[in-house]
Formats: sequence, structure tokens, C-alpha cells
Amino acid sequence: MVARTRGHAGAGNRLAGERAPAVGREPGEFGACGRLRGVAPSAQPPERVLSDLSNELMSPYCPGRTIASCPSDQARKLEDHILAEAQAGKSREEIEQSLVQRFGPQIIGYAPQPVVLYGAAAAGFAGLLLLVWAGRRWRRAKATTASVAAPGPAAAATTLSARDRDRLDDALDEVDEF
Repeated sequence: MVARTRGHAGAGNRLAGERAPAVGREPGEFGACGRLRGVAPSAQPPERVLSDLSNELMSPYCPGRTIASCPSDQARKLEDHILAEAQAGKSREEIEQSLVQRFGPQIIGYAPQPVVLYGAAAAGFAGLLLLVWAGRRWRRAKATTASVAAPGPAAAATTLSARDRDRLDDALDEVDEF
């Protein structure tokens, strides 16, 4: 039995020790987006389509991993299937659509629902407002406490007359005797 290599896109269809077919051998043959210059996206080499799809799509056999990073033999068979479809002339989009129909939209990956995103943003904003409100209230209470303790015009208004001071002393004496 001949061992197959694993661990990267397209490796499942090569024997151990074989090199991947060279795509775009001459310098400057690829454009800025990684596609062959002068070649329509649907006319990309099958190996390129396999590499792109297996590195971007999630594996239905290994949760949280792409098809290329999944160590399952089923993932290697899926890579072989993608390569066969690409060699048959199907475009990248057609292959992707057939995989979505076969395995469901979760193969494309996780896209959070807008409700979750907006809800988290609203909760963060509400928390920020609560902190601002509590901070202002705390500062206002601290300022009020400082003005009562500091001598000034307000302190002069709270001085007791001699008569009130005597009444207060008598009340405190009664409490002490109790």
C-alpha cells in the first residue's frame, strides 16, 4: 500500500513524495489578487480551484476546521471530489454551490446574525451610559460632602444660638442617663 500525504489542500490525491503540479511557472504570471493574468476565474487550473475551496470552506467532518486542515479520510475524498468537478470544467462558484446544497450553509463558515451584533453593541452602549450616570452621581455626592465639611458661608448658617445649644446639651444628657 502506498501512503498518501496529508495536511494541506490537494495532498489527498498525490502519493507520498510526489510534488504538487506547478501552477503559474513564469514570474509575473499571477495578478495582484492571486489569479492568473488574462484567465477568467472559471478557467483557473483545477488544482488552484481545489486549493482555494479546501482552504476556505469548513469541513463537514471536522467541526471548526477547514477541509484542508481536517485529518479525516472523508475530507481527502471530498478534496478528490472537488478536484474531479474542477477537472470536469465546473467553475469555483458552481462547485461551491453544489457543496452548500450537499452539506448545508454551515460549510461556508459562521456569519453572526445581525441581531447578535446589534444586541451586543446596544448592551455595550447601555453599560457605558450606566457608568457615566454612576460616575456623575458619585462626583456630585462627593462635591456635596466636601462643601458641608468645609467652613464657609454655608457653615456660618448652621451655627447654633446659645438657647439651641443648651437645649441640645440637655437632650444629650438625657440620652446619656438612659
